[in-house]
Amino acid sequence: MLFKKKDVDTLIGKSTVVEGDIKSDASVRVDGKIRGNVLAVGDVIIGKGASVSGDVTALSLYISGIVEGNVRCSGFLKIMPEGILKGDAKACGFAVDEGAFFNGKLTMSYEGNPVNGVIASGAE
Repeated sequence: MLFKKKDVDTLIGKSTVVEGDIKSDASVRVDGKIRGNVLAVGDVIIGKGASVSGDVTALSLYISGIVEGNVRCSGFLKIMPEGILKGDAKACGFAVDEGAFFNGKLTMSYEGNPVNGVIASGAE
């Protein structure tokens, strides 16, 4: 398990489908499906079997499921062996495991931390 339950503020369960955007001042774990954008000041974890059809903005993003949209991380982006990212990515750090799929353009950026720029301006 990548994170302990106490590290996650919001959990979208396996049997849950969200239609619309999610904004959080903390971390979010998605084990279900989201059809909309995800904006989090903390980390976002996309679990195995989960999917997001929309853009994701987070401190760090860990993908074990599917993300179809552009992603922006002021920290780290990691695509796990079963993870799929179909969209452009912007992050300060990047890692992709063997078996993962990434179809898009990657831009490495040091835009700063979420308090000073990339994220905080959108998560109110």
